[in-house]
Amino acid sequence: MNYHLRSNSGSNGPIAKECHRFLVVGPFKFGHESFGQVQSCAVSNPPSMKTGYALILPLLHLAIAGPPAVHHQSKEWRFIPEWQAAEDFDKGHPEPVAAGMPWDPCYEYRVPSAGRLILTADFPVALLVGSSADDCALGAIRLIPGALKYHVRVKTRVIPIDCLLALGIFVQWWLVGGWLDRQYGQSNPTRRWIVLIALITTGAVVMAVTAFVRGDVSGIVNYVAGMIALTAWIVLIATFAVVGTAWLIQRIRRQALQHVSSHR
Repeated sequence: MNYHLRSNSGSNGPIAKECHRFLVVGPFKFGHESFGQVQSCAVSNPPSMKTGYALILPLLHLAIAGPPAVHHQSKEWRFIPEWQAAEDFDKGHPEPVAAGMPWDPCYEYRVPSAGRLILTADFPVALLVGSSADDCALGAIRLIPGALKYHVRVKTRVIPIDCLLALGIFVQWWLVGGWLDRQYGQSNPTRRWIVLIALITTGAVVMAVTAFVRGDVSGIVNYVAGMIALTAWIVLIATFAVVGTAWLIQRIRRQALQHVSSHR
């Protein structure tokens, strides 16, 4: 490069010797990741800011699950006084067990469309928190509301559970999006992740649309989309488990080799 520079052009300073093209005057357009002294002259090609999946996926899934959940809760909210009266009565009058056959109030519970959407499109969150604020929506953290029953008012329990559900959806897809951004930044294959995430998101969109439509056809479409999203979640979790196990094995091997080489 230094040999072919036009030294008589008046641009033969240290910057010109490092940044000029062969036989021309314009600067080289090095990328932001370039190395060496030529990196200081790459001002003509600044790095572009890109919005990653870690921001798109949480906001997208909150926007998908939000309208059906709010629509469902708006219909259920009017029954809170009746639920509170029933809890107050049960608290003062413990329910007797007749002939060894206890009555289960959730025996005929049917998951609503909004709860089915969260259960299939946000499967891990539904396992931890529940698919809705209903007492019959099962989940691991349902142990806490169950212990607080008869001690905390119904309205006081419903609001934190709904907020916890929205926070769980955001954190879940933030983690998934962050993993996808990391794989993309390391130039690792991302197609297997993107296909599964696209299936879950597409199924969630279809379920959100059909949640506002009544009819047998919409119900069938809702169930089919939910099964597709749930299957994609199971495959995605299994893929995470396989990749995590492989990474852990490689790390253990690397540490073992370092330990052996240090003793040698």
